[in-house]
Amino acid sequence: MNTKHSKSQVEELLKYLKELQFNSSNTALRRENAVWAATLLYFTICYLLFKFAFDNKEKIPEISIFIIIPVLFLIVTFFFLFILFIHTNYGLYTNDMSFRSILMKYIFILINKKELPENFDWQIDPSHSFPETIMNELRNDTRNRHEVNIDMIFSPYKFFLNFLKKKIIKDEIKKQKSELLNREIQKIQLHEAIIYNIIFIPTIILIMFFCLIFFKIIK
Repeated sequence: MNTKHSKSQVEELLKYLKELQFNSSNTALRRENAVWAATLLYFTICYLLFKFAFDNKEKIPEISIFIIIPVLFLIVTFFFLFILFIHTNYGLYTNDMSFRSILMKYIFILINKKELPENFDWQIDPSHSFPETIMNELRNDTRNRHEVNIDMIFSPYKFFLNFLKKKIIKDEIKKQKSELLNREIQKIQLHEAIIYNIIFIPTIILIMFFCLIFFKIIK
């Protein structure tokens, strides 16, 4: 496929890619801010529920179990909706990061070689508005950056244990192994897992607190 362009075409393409890269950077920042705003909102709600439970701990045991169970169900549902919101935003955030990285790659190619690679596929699928080569790279890069599995929840604890091992143990081989294990943990995955944990822990404490008051263990 011929990818030769005139100097003016290359300059226009380069300018367009730079604008896209700048806009994707701003979008990624907004998504990250949305995640932290949602986390702060969740903590505020938890605090208000804690305060309500503490201020009404004499009345809660008198509430019927047929009311308290739906209330706890709503708290759990609310928790999962926040988790879904954060997960979705991190998926879009990593997509923006991948897109920015790929755009930077082609910006440098254009600056250096003044033309796109010969195998660059300009075909545009109706479902998106970018050439197929960029979309294929975007899918692969996003998949590598945002791998989601149940083990990722424990990654902050694994990271902390490996960090302690590196600081405490004297064996150099074991130190290097601990450092390597931490390097293998995707930082974006670690970041996401930390937020899940700091939302999960107060939710469990809140539910336990309600149950302890309801069953008159806390008076």
